[in-house]
Amino acid sequence: MTLPLHSGSEGISLMELSRLTAMAGGAVAGAAAGWFCKRNPIFALVAFMMGLMGGLWIGTGVGRFFYVTPDGADCYMNAGFACLGKALLASLSGAFPAALVISAVVSFLALRHMHPRPPRLRTGLTAMFCGVAGGLLAGVVVALI
Repeated sequence: MTLPLHSGSEGISLMELSRLTAMAGGAVAGAAAGWFCKRNPIFALVAFMMGLMGGLWIGTGVGRFFYVTPDGADCYMNAGFACLGKALLASLSGAFPAALVISAVVSFLALRHMHPRPPRLRTGLTAMFCGVAGGLLAGVVVALI
């Protein structure tokens, strides 16, 4: 059972946690998908920045949808070992949609404009899988730190 928050006690904003993990997950997913599609470090860096900005937008939307009370206040919870389950759920709710959307967009854009065309389906699915796996791992690591 969690104790109520008092002034001066440490707490975690679930909306901010969702936003932060979505940014990390989107950035890692974009860089991984960009690298696996084109094998170009410049494109991977551009996809990293695109994933960072897209993760900010997606994380803000997810955080406002799930972790804002009806009166407009953020949901906070006590910091500590007891909040680990809810913190991981909030981090995955931000990181998974961001990683999925960003890796799909980067894979689509990268494979659409390549002239020596690789097998699109296999390359795109590999890039998306690696992007989502990397994004989820980054989200969990950010949540635990």
